[in-house]
Amino acid sequence: NEILLRRLLLLRKPDPVAIITFNADYIGRTWAPKPYSDPDKDRKTTFRNNQEPLKFWLSSMYEIPMISASTWMLPFAGKKGTNWQFNRNNSYSTSLFHADKCCHPKRGGHLILSLVLAYCLLEEEKNMFSSSNDVILDIEQDFSAAVDPILRDPMYLSEDEERMYVRHDSVSQLLDFTDPSGHEKWKNQVCENDGWNWFADNREKDKFGL
Repeated sequence: NEILLRRLLLLRKPDPVAIITFNADYIGRTWAPKPYSDPDKDRKTTFRNNQEPLKFWLSSMYEIPMISASTWMLPFAGKKGTNWQFNRNNSYSTSLFHADKCCHPKRGGHLILSLVLAYCLLEEEKNMFSSSNDVILDIEQDFSAAVDPILRDPMYLSEDEERMYVRHDSVSQLLDFTDPSGHEKWKNQVCENDGWNWFADNREKDKFGL
C-alpha cells in the first residue's frame, strides 16, 4: 500500500493527481461463526485480519483524504451480535451486502458504496466553500505537489525497496499483457513462467491477461 501511495504522489499527468482512499468493503467472514472462521484464532490477530486500519493509518500519515463504507456499516451489522450480523432480516446484514464469502458486494452493496462516496464528496465540497480562513500555514502545504516533490520518509519501506519500486532505480521493461495482439511482442521477454497462461476469459474474448 505504501508503495502505491508514494508512486501516485510522484505521478504527473502532467500535473499532480488528486488521490483519496476509499475503503469500499471488508472481509465479512472474519466475524463469521465457525466453520467460516476461527474466533479463538482471530481474537489474537491485529484488527482480526482487517486491513482497513492500516490503510487509514498510511493515508493519514501521507495526508490523503479517507472515505469508508465499512466504518459505519460494520458496527450496525454486528450491533446485536455475530449471529444477527449474518441474519438476512437485518437491513445491514453482511449476507445481504456480500455476494460471496469474501468481500465482493452485490448490486445493493454497490449502490451503498456509490451513495457513501457521493455523500462524502458533497460534504467535503460544503466544507471547502464554507471556510472563511484563507490563511494557510507553510506546514499545511502539499509538498508532494511541488515541481520538485518532497515525500515524507518511508514508514515501512527499506532504502532498497524505495529505489526499486518507487523511484524506478533499477533495470526493468514494461510488458502489456492486456493487449490482444501483445503476445508476439513480449513472449520472448518472459524468461520463466510456471503455471501462467495468456488468454481472455470474458465472453467477448477481448480482455486479455496473464
